[in-house]
Amino acid sequence: MKVVVFGASGKVGRQIVRRLLDKEQSVVAFVHTKNPFADNPSLRVIRGDIYRPQNVDNALKGADVVVSVLGSWGTKKQDVVSSGIKNIITAMENHKINRIISLTGIAFWEEDNPSFANKLTHSLLKLGAPKILKDGEDHIELLRNSGLDWTVIRSPVMTSSRSSDYKLVDKLAGLFATIPRSAVARAIIEQIKSSEYINKAPVIRRN
Repeated sequence: MKVVVFGASGKVGRQIVRRLLDKEQSVVAFVHTKNPFADNPSLRVIRGDIYRPQNVDNALKGADVVVSVLGSWGTKKQDVVSSGIKNIITAMENHKINRIISLTGIAFWEEDNPSFANKLTHSLLKLGAPKILKDGEDHIELLRNSGLDWTVIRSPVMTSSRSSDYKLVDKLAGLFATIPRSAVARAIIEQIKSSEYINKAPVIRRN
């Protein structure tokens, strides 16, 4: 199985790539900056621009599964996730790839039943980072309308703790919830062969 990881040079992306290689999977790491990985016969690193459809299409040749851990924090346009997903969806359709697992923050989607605290958190995010929030929610909507076998894992604030214990739930996380990046990486990898959350957007929580 060949897995393409977009956002591979980020903190979560690097963990995903290394864990996949430890499992002897074939990996294509799509990076925007320099290559952070040691040489490995099972790894191909592509430096590209997620905004360029041809770069994305080239990365997906021969792939079986797509993982997206793109992020908009610290970027100028703050639309990296939704813009990237548009190009990824098109390329997946071109190459007849069905499975994608994507990561975003605690965005709302139509199946949520938010509490008052959840709504307050959402309102604060809307005030503090409106473009980031919209980017995450738009990308979920694009996947919902794609016809692909998608799973979006919604994550609270991530930490550098080494714990990889987690659970996936339907209930939104609280304002001060956190989750280790190692747990997020593990959850994403475990969804590659799982059908439990296809066409769903579970929230990752500490176990």
